[in-house]
Formats: sequence, C-alpha cells, structure tokens
Amino acid sequence: MDENKYKNILDNSPTGFAYHKIICDEEGVPCDYEFLEVKESFEKYTGLKADMVIGKRVTEVIPGIVDDEFDWIGMYGKIALKNGSETFEHFSQGLNRHYRVKVYSPEKNYFVTLFSDITSETIKEKKHETDFKALFENMQSGAAIYE
Repeated sequence: MDENKYKNILDNSPTGFAYHKIICDEEGVPCDYEFLEVKESFEKYTGLKADMVIGKRVTEVIPGIVDDEFDWIGMYGKIALKNGSETFEHFSQGLNRHYRVKVYSPEKNYFVTLFSDITSETIKEKKHETDFKALFENMQSGAAIYE
C-alpha cells in the first residue's frame, strides 16, 4: 500500500491521531511535548484545531495540563524515551473529556496517540452504577446472593 492510501485511512479513521515529540529538561525528565502532526479526527475529539497546535507545546495549547490529576506528559515521556506502548483510559481535565488512548513510540523521543472520546459511555456507566446503588440501598426487603 502506498503512502497516500495510508494517509487516506488515517484521515477517515474514527480514531483521533496525533504525532508528537517529547521534550525533556536538563536532567532528561520529560517536561513537555510538541505537536508535529494531527488529523481531522484529532480536531473532532479534542476541539483543538490543527493550525492552532502544530509546532506548539502542549503546555501552550493546554496550559493546565501540568496540574491534571493524570500525568499525561510523564506517561507519554516514558513511552517516547523507551520506545514502548500502552493503552489506557483517563479523564483529561484540560479538555473535560474521557479518552481511551493507545500510545506508542515509532522511534526514540517521538510518540503517536490513537484515541477515542469515551465521555458519553463513561457518563452512562456512572449513571448505571449510581442507579443500581440507589435501588439496592432503598430496597425494603433483604437480598441474598447464592452460589
């Protein structure tokens, strides 16, 4: 398959795509990353436009990312520096969305993120849990589970 076919697949994928370079401090600790390439799906799932992020650092684009509960820069840095890969789900405080992310490093200091916005399914799961808990707590009779 030629490069144009691969590009077309990425452009039409329902998965967000971004390619980044990790940036480390003087001690070699990841402290930021730069957006090198994003696809239209990235814009759809983040609300961030390509022309506003390409060539910029994540701390410029999402200033509060360093205060996020999850260490996005540290996670991505670990992957980029060790040519690793990982899949995880986390909430992004800066973007106010839940994501399922597959991240991998095609070469040292660089990483690719493939992700989907799972906010609506996460909200539904939490609502079901809350509804079930309320139902169980408000039952007038006892319940038993038999094996």
